[in-house]
Amino acid sequence: MKGTIGREIRKVIAKYKQRLFYEDYINKLRRCQQPIIGSILDVGSGNAPFPCADVLCDLYLEDSSQRKGEPIRTYGKPFIVCDAQFLPFKDKAAGFIHCSHVLEHVDKPKLLLGELKRVGRHGYIETPSWFTEIVIHGVKYHKWVIKKRGNKLYYQRPRRLRLGSWQLIPFRLNERLFGCLIWGAFYYFLDRYSNIFTIRFYF
Repeated sequence: MKGTIGREIRKVIAKYKQRLFYEDYINKLRRCQQPIIGSILDVGSGNAPFPCADVLCDLYLEDSSQRKGEPIRTYGKPFIVCDAQFLPFKDKAAGFIHCSHVLEHVDKPKLLLGELKRVGRHGYIETPSWFTEIVIHGVKYHKWVIKKRGNKLYYQRPRRLRLGSWQLIPFRLNERLFGCLIWGAFYYFLDRYSNIFTIRFYF
């Protein structure tokens, strides 16, 4: 009896988490407040491409070290290997650009931001927040910490807390909890309405 109840509870939580994901995707497009004319481009699509994208692009086809060992996924969509700092597209070629968790990886964030605005009429940029990067689970290959003030993004080199082995506790706890459906649903709900863990920027 308990096992049956537990399975039903997990199903409900999984459906709620899926709904949050779906609503998040749709809201990214709605926040444009302008009709999207043209294709949707996902820059740095990696192993979790934007479902609404028409075209995907990423720099690392084989090297998966910066996406936790996960392989590139294209789901049969057009895929272009390119550096996000030098996009091989004409000005305003995309009606909407989706760029999630890429800005903190590149050598020159200003160059990437310029390319996104050059190629896309509108777009969405997402990065880890300062709290996530410094306190919870910042990783060595993240070269920048991104902050949002008003309608502008700022970036600076990370100055991570030097706490020795204690610094691993928030990371390990988050990784362990993230596999739990209840924590996962709560994490996305909390972040969606408070932006504690994520920076969201529309242009």
